[in-house]
Formats: sequence, structure tokens, C-alpha cells
Amino acid sequence: MVEAPKVRAGALALLAAASLTLAACGGGGGGGTTTGANSSSTEQCQITVSITVGGGTALGTVVATLKGKPNTIQTASQTMTVPCGSTVDFAETPKPAQAAPFLGWQITGDDNQFANTPTQTGSKISVKVTNTTTIKATYRWSGM
Repeated sequence: MVEAPKVRAGALALLAAASLTLAACGGGGGGGTTTGANSSSTEQCQITVSITVGGGTALGTVVATLKGKPNTIQTASQTMTVPCGSTVDFAETPKPAQAAPFLGWQITGDDNQFANTPTQTGSKISVKVTNTTTIKATYRWSGM
């Protein structure tokens, strides 16, 4: 499992605003919440999932699963909001498999916490999200 650091207090307002925007636009996996001093609401983190594009289309499908609830991503990029500290499972399927073999997952986040994390090559990966994180499903495009 790969772990990202916690969102800084100054960034929380920005994440909450982005979460509310995503919920209003129909994107993301949860509605962002703002928290007061005595609130029991959970701190929210953003995950952006991107998929290599070739020939004008995403070269694979990624399923992001949080607490048993899958979210299928078939576009070049999608941002989700999840409770900080959550573990999200990712699984990929290339399309078409022969023309676009899967190369691996690239993980980046705030403060370069993944700077020394090598590309993960399995078709499935679990990531504990504690800050803004980007997961990229990378495919080799042979051009059809």
C-alpha cells in the first residue's frame, strides 16, 4: 500500500470548495464537507485519476473502489473526493488490449511524497489517500 501525507490546514478550504464543485457537476465519489471547530465531519482529499490517451480516446478503463462502491472511469481524467485516510483500490483494463498494453501506475502527490516511488506494474493497486493525489494508468499506444 502506498500512503500520501495529510492535507495541510490551509489547503482544506480549497479542497472543500473543489469537493462542492465536483458534487455540483456530478463528478467525484462524495460530496465535500466543510468542518467547524466542533464538527464531526471527515476531512476530504482529492484523487485525480488519469488514463493515457491514444487516437483521441482513453486507452483503458479504471475502476476505483472505496468501501465496496466501484466508480468506473473511462475518460482521460476524473477527479474524486474521498475521506482522508481512506484506502482506495484501483483496477485497470486496457482497451483494446492488443493495441494498448498496460505499462503501470504512476503515483504523484503534494510535497513530492511519491518522488521515490517506482511505477507500480500490477493491474491492481491500493492507495491510502491522506492528501491530494494523482494516479495515472499508463498504456503503450501502438497507434492502430
